Amino acid sequence: MKKLDQMMEKTWFTNALTGCIVVAFYVIFSGLKGVFGGIGTFIGYFSTILAGVMIAYIMNTLAKFYQRTIFKKIKKEKVQWGISVCLTVLTGLIFLLLLIGMLIPQLIGGVTQFITNLNDYADSFQSWIETLGNGDTVKLSLDTTFLTDASETMVNKVVEYVGLNSSKILNTSAIVGKAIMNFF
Repeated sequence: MKKLDQMMEKTWFTNALTGCIVVAFYVIFSGLKGVFGGIGTFIGYFSTILAGVMIAYIMNTLAKFYQRTIFKKIKKEKVQWGISVCLTVLTGLIFLLLLIGMLIPQLIGGVTQFITNLNDYADSFQSWIETLGNGDTVKLSLDTTFLTDASETMVNKVVEYVGLNSSKILNTSAIVGKAIMNFF
């Protein structure tokens, strides 16, 4: 009990404990969605608020850290706090930019790979439909020729459309990514 009292006196411990409690409540409340539909929907309205509280908690902790360590030599506390908050927001923006900078090339690579493999996907889908037409449906006396013909036509149209417009899709993705990076 003595160690717990000593730990409670330290600000980092109380901040960490509060953060853990907030995350635990969020996990508990978000898990109720599946169990209690109505209660989950009601709590879903407050999930944005909980996310905002968590972000504010993290930013407040970082601002206090900056105030205590980097700007401790500044005499006026309001100036310390103001500069700490500005540096915290700047740190958050840099973190967001780094995250977006890592995600956008991955997204473009995924779209490129999808377009490259689209013919393989179409072929495997068509062979699956043909297998479906030649397999168990014969026992059920179902006519799947319409399904195979329609799916073949649909797949060919999709492959043709994506093939003709793949450069436009990639250029648009790149432009959106650059716009997001330039915005920040």
